[in-house]
Amino acid sequence: MSLSHRFAREDAEAAFLEFWTLWRKHMRKTDGRGKARPAYQQMLDAGVEPADMLDGARWYLRNLSERDAPYIPLAASWLRSERWADDCEQERAYQARLNERPAENVVSITPQRGQTAFLREFERRKAASE
Repeated sequence: MSLSHRFAREDAEAAFLEFWTLWRKHMRKTDGRGKARPAYQQMLDAGVEPADMLDGARWYLRNLSERDAPYIPLAASWLRSERWADDCEQERAYQARLNERPAENVVSITPQRGQTAFLREFERRKAASE
């Protein structure tokens, strides 16, 4: 086995583990990584980018309704039927929309620097009453 081939296998294993970590939270009892790993490798051998499968899984699982959750396909079936191809572009568009959101609609939880108008008025009334 050549050195470059071994590193490719290690990269493939890391990519599969990332996919499996995501899928495992939603899998059926009968699902398992033993059948999913060869299906994942088969897709890699066919020239599929690991990011496509991962993005497709993210979109699919994010949009999986509670009603459909008991009927989630086995990971191997989902991979081999190339269902990730339907969803990977939608996931990328979703991530792009999230990144385009303006940061100004986020509330800052850091305290304001200096005295506020309320605090100045409070201090003035407190000093007047003493």
